[in-house]
Amino acid sequence: MQGRASSANLARYLLGNPDGDDVVLVAASGDVFTRPQLRAAVAALAESLSQDGLTKARVGIDLSPSFGAVAAYLALLLNGNTVVVARRIDQPPWPIYLASAALDGIIRPKGLRLEGEAFGSEVGYDVPVEGTAEQLPELAPTDPDAPAINLFTSGTTGRPKIVQISHRAWIESTEAILDVLPLGPDTRTTLILSLAHSFGLSVLHTHLRAGGSLYCVERPEFPGDVLRSLTAGGCNALAGVPTQLRAVTTALRRDPDLAATVAVDVVMQAGGRMEVAEATDLLEVLAADCRLFQMFGQTEAAARISILDAADRARVPASVGKPLRGLTVRILDDAGHELEPGVEGEVVVSGTTLMSGYFDDPDATAEVLRDGWLHTGDYGYLDPEGFLYVTGRRSNFVKIDGERISLEAIEYAAISGSPEVADALVSPLPTDDGGLAVKLSLLLAEPLDEDELGDLHKRLRVQLRRGLGPKAVPTEIDTVTEIAYTPNAKKIRARVIY
Repeated sequence: MQGRASSANLARYLLGNPDGDDVVLVAASGDVFTRPQLRAAVAALAESLSQDGLTKARVGIDLSPSFGAVAAYLALLLNGNTVVVARRIDQPPWPIYLASAALDGIIRPKGLRLEGEAFGSEVGYDVPVEGTAEQLPELAPTDPDAPAINLFTSGTTGRPKIVQISHRAWIESTEAILDVLPLGPDTRTTLILSLAHSFGLSVLHTHLRAGGSLYCVERPEFPGDVLRSLTAGGCNALAGVPTQLRAVTTALRRDPDLAATVAVDVVMQAGGRMEVAEATDLLEVLAADCRLFQMFGQTEAAARISILDAADRARVPASVGKPLRGLTVRILDDAGHELEPGVEGEVVVSGTTLMSGYFDDPDATAEVLRDGWLHTGDYGYLDPEGFLYVTGRRSNFVKIDGERISLEAIEYAAISGSPEVADALVSPLPTDDGGLAVKLSLLLAEPLDEDELGDLHKRLRVQLRRGLGPKAVPTEIDTVTEIAYTPNAKKIRARVIY
């Protein structure tokens, strides 16, 4: 990788190496696009966007995994716009979300054509796929602390907030991630993440900067499409959230002959807690020399807070690694006092990659940004060596008779211990005496009759009591036909479909 960049503009930094003709993107159609093509397209689009006044404006974009969308995204950044990133923006709930973003314009990539509006007028541009651009235009000098990107939070518990992150923060984050991850021109990663969320966007940024390429999967929710990217697509790296990686593990276990043809040697995991057993299962179906990098992050910290280097995994497999360069992590109790190593409390972070705040929401900003520290809402602890362990989201714990119970731990225990259970969701349940209990909702792998279902419920209660204690035993267990997830594969706990 190149040395530390001095560019103030994120797009200029990401496209900072004009040399070489490496592949940068492989479309789901099989079309291949190179770095010179991308630079030329970005330069031309930046000029066209500027003519319509889209410089230093607030512009929304439907950031699909396509050459046209990526080129438009970078051109908007190059012009100093604040890019409000969304996906499938004409489908609910995105129109409502974008209505609160005070947009000056919006871009909808459709293949190699861009359509949209700028200051109330319709605009349209063709995305060029030929040409060269030795120099990117300097149309709007950029303040490095100006907001580069606005991202919507995951929205797992309600309407998402809009996170504002500067050019400087994204550049610092990208540099720090590349200090740890072994990405380079030979890396080709299957893109199954949404680019409208911080993990997927950071994968795009690091690959652009490191000279790697991305293989766009048209339907990442289908394991067959993902597996094709790992075989016919020639991908040697994989980035995903636990739900996606579990699906890969299951699919490869079912077809050992196919698994033998997969040459993935790097896996990047973030977007939620992955249990040690799940990580072990994944590595068992991949190449013997595959390296797993487990990460902890948050949109409000430009995607990444810590990374567990693959070299440390055997020694501290339950850790999410050490804080990235430029970041400091502390563990606080409920009164705000710093805790000793090994003692669990809230994870708080300070450093160079934090958001400037939530757009048009000073109260929400003040709640999580206090004296330069981001209060993540995650529980965890540091060990004496400085490795971070995350035990769960504050919102995913309930207190039952004074004992803190993890909803995620109950879900994992139900799924991992019973092949009849395809997925599970645990919800707090008010009791008649004003306390709380838990309710377990099961998504079955196959239909069960009444007696089989009764036996499953009994086994689950015994299993949970033995593994997690009596407070973790649900007072109610039911069956659902769907468990809802956000677009970045996080459970929506407020919505269960019966």
